[in-house]
Order: sequence, then structure tokens, then C-alpha cells
Amino acid sequence: MESLNEEQAGKLTPWTDIEEILQRDTDVDALLYNTVEELAIQVTRPDFGGLWWAIGNGTTVATSHDVVQAADEIKSAIEKKRLVPRTAPDTQLDRLRKKREQRVGKRSRRGGLVLAIDCIETPALVLNSGVAAHFNRTHGDWARKIGFSAIWLVGATATLTRQLIDNPSD
Repeated sequence: MESLNEEQAGKLTPWTDIEEILQRDTDVDALLYNTVEELAIQVTRPDFGGLWWAIGNGTTVATSHDVVQAADEIKSAIEKKRLVPRTAPDTQLDRLRKKREQRVGKRSRRGGLVLAIDCIETPALVLNSGVAAHFNRTHGDWARKIGFSAIWLVGATATLTRQLIDNPSD
């Protein structure tokens, strides 16, 4: 939220509130709000070939990735969350928006769904700006075509948060 507000300073109404969506049957993990609109966000994290499974089972792991491998891990994380168009007219996004509108009055929905790639526990993905640059050179065109309105690498601070792609026309 802080990075989005810094990026759009003076252009749009700042984001002031976040609601975590705890339901498992939705593509939306959180909604950001300001006084006039909301923004839907989905969160994921790179798997690094089963890293999280190994850690979850008590295994000590060490990782070391070059820029190319790190960019490929980001692409793999995005592929797992790739949007599949829904055929039903009333999607989970629609139901969440209606619920919110009933509670606080009508808001506009900023187009699309933002993918936030959680890099808090994998800071190498955001410490080296070359990772995002390499990703954009090698996978940027592909990433812009898969349905997310924006994709962000989210680190522990706003300084360690980087936008990968933005599709303002969506």
C-alpha cells in the first residue's frame, strides 16, 4: 500500500485501508481501499523448487540464485496464479464488491486483479534490482498478456518493493 501511494503521489486518492480476505475459494486475498475505490490483490510467493515444503517439514535449506534463476522463479510463481477467465457472470470478485458496497456505499473497482509476489522471506529477489530488470527483458511481454492489471515484488519495506508490470489500459 505504501509503495502504491508513493508511486501515485498527487495523482490519485491515497490508499488508506486494507481488508484481508480469509476465504479459500477466491482469487482475492486482500482489498485496498481509499475514499472512492478499491483494488483487489492476490498474493503468492516463489516456490524455489519445493523450498517451502522442505522448510515446512523441518529441513534446513540454503539457497543461492543468480539473476536468471531468480527471474525464472518469479515467472513460475506467476504461472501458478495465471488468471483463467471465468464463464459465470457472478464471480467471487463481484460478490465481494457487492458485499462491500452494501456495507459502506458504492465504490468503483479499479480494473483487474493485482498479483503481489511475497518476497519478504526471499529478499534476494528484491535486493538486486537486476532481477526485476532481467524479468522485464525476458518475460515482461508475456507477463503483460496473462490477465493481471499489475504485478509487484513485495519486500519487507516499501524500498524493497518493485513493480514488475503495469497494464493501465485494463
